[in-house]
Amino acid sequence: MALPLKRAIDHVKNGQVEHLQPFMNELSSFINDCTQATGYETLLYKACDREQVQVLKLLLQVKGIDVNKGSKLNNYNISHPNRESYVFIRKNMVDSRLTLAPLQVYSPLYIACKHNHLEIIQLLLSHPNIRIDHRATNIAMKEHCIDLNLLSFSIKSSSSDALNDTSQRSFIYAKFYSYQHLQHVSLVNKYDRDTLFENSNIIVFKPLIKLMAPSFYKKVLKNKELILSLDHSEEQIVQHMINSFIYGGPSDLLSIMNVTDQSKSSLTLLETLKLCIQVVFIVNQVVNGECTNWKVQAVRAVVSVVKFENILDTLDLIQTLLEREHKYFKSRHEFENSNTSTCTLRKIKEYCLDYIGTNAWKDEGYDLYVEKDPRMQQYAMSVIKRREMKPQNIYETPCLVSNTLFFDLYHGGKKTDFEMKLMSGKVVKCHKTMLSSKNSFFEGLFSGNWSLDLEEKYGDEMEYIVQYCYGFVEQVPQHLIVPLIKKAHEHEMNDLVEVLVRKELILTLDNFAQAVEDLYDYMEEPIISNTIFKFASQNRISLWDKVDPNLLHPKLQLCLATGSF
Repeated sequence: MALPLKRAIDHVKNGQVEHLQPFMNELSSFINDCTQATGYETLLYKACDREQVQVLKLLLQVKGIDVNKGSKLNNYNISHPNRESYVFIRKNMVDSRLTLAPLQVYSPLYIACKHNHLEIIQLLLSHPNIRIDHRATNIAMKEHCIDLNLLSFSIKSSSSDALNDTSQRSFIYAKFYSYQHLQHVSLVNKYDRDTLFENSNIIVFKPLIKLMAPSFYKKVLKNKELILSLDHSEEQIVQHMINSFIYGGPSDLLSIMNVTDQSKSSLTLLETLKLCIQVVFIVNQVVNGECTNWKVQAVRAVVSVVKFENILDTLDLIQTLLEREHKYFKSRHEFENSNTSTCTLRKIKEYCLDYIGTNAWKDEGYDLYVEKDPRMQQYAMSVIKRREMKPQNIYETPCLVSNTLFFDLYHGGKKTDFEMKLMSGKVVKCHKTMLSSKNSFFEGLFSGNWSLDLEEKYGDEMEYIVQYCYGFVEQVPQHLIVPLIKKAHEHEMNDLVEVLVRKELILTLDNFAQAVEDLYDYMEEPIISNTIFKFASQNRISLWDKVDPNLLHPKLQLCLATGSF
């Protein structure tokens, strides 16, 4: 049955990728249509506009797709909430020969940038035929501080590196995500063993944060002098940033500042300003786009509330923090963002000075709060010629986090704190926090409630149980499949059991009896029993010469006798 265009459009809008999958060939016939029938939008554009990531991935595989063809809409239409109604009205106006604003061409990349959906932007930029158009470039830079050309270069570089690591490996189970887009998802559990350093109140699983946000780790968390200098509110800000990166915490500015709806009303304007500027101070030296959103949000928050009644207090606070920054970063030869063009703290300072110079002559607040204040003397020469508010934009290439984050962590083999000795003599180096976060057995083992024998030797199948805790399992030798099924069942890793039984368990006439004997205690599990019964039913005549029915499970004896299960 063919797939009608209208139905395809509905499937794209609703994210029904499973309904589109069977019609990949049919999609080629209208994948690039941008006519009245499609609402003057291609299917790819619709997927980007409605942020349907899975549909987008499917459409990018359709033969003949033009990834640069999007929509023919004017500025009203592109932002109008009732777009489809507008298209209908437009048709009637055309039929009536009325004059309309000229149509503009908007690319899928443009609408992805408009929505600031970084995962979709990355998927589009990863396509070999993508063209970075000026509209997409402008909106990405002006509204979201994203340099598309730099981002494209970073994607191509990181993609080639990732391929070198994983393309040579065969996985039977793998969960690789776009980790920076997982919202409120805890990557690991928080444990007291992961304190930043002795007597620190900050908890962070360092091996993971080092991969998620290397600049933040290096410039902030490894800077012990800086960490020790933090007051209570600054320390909380750092912890909430860590929570946002790896512990599933919210990432909005108020949450980072630990400001709730209830406490927000009790904060003075100056207290709110101080918290915003403290956020900037902490991440000011962080680069690579890891904390750009917090910088941008904090600067916007400060700019929105700076007035003459608080501007000198704001400048004092900035100066104090600049001096602290010089002390704790200059000595480490890491004082990279010291000039006005890159230092976010100095951008806020420049805004304040522009504000004074531009508004002093027309705002009575200057006479009331600033002119006679002795603190103004040090800024007098700096503001005298300022007559306009210069934009204080922050430009950083968005951070790219590996989609094989836990695979990289496992095979990196660094900063591990547990060595699992296998019967074969192999030693598997791993992290207690990773194992504890994914499995209750390991959580109990490392909790201190059990006696941990460091010399204990584990079955070779445990290597793959450990891998599962990191989100992947590489190809398992056939002789370990049954032991791994049993161990995975013991640890309640049901999805791994299903993968092993359905795809990896190879039953033959020669190994059937041994496999059934090994899995005898698991015959009540539907996935296991169905697989064994199906093989027995299909091969029951041949099996009579290979097995002793009296040693089999009663249900299996019946299956061999009747062929039914």
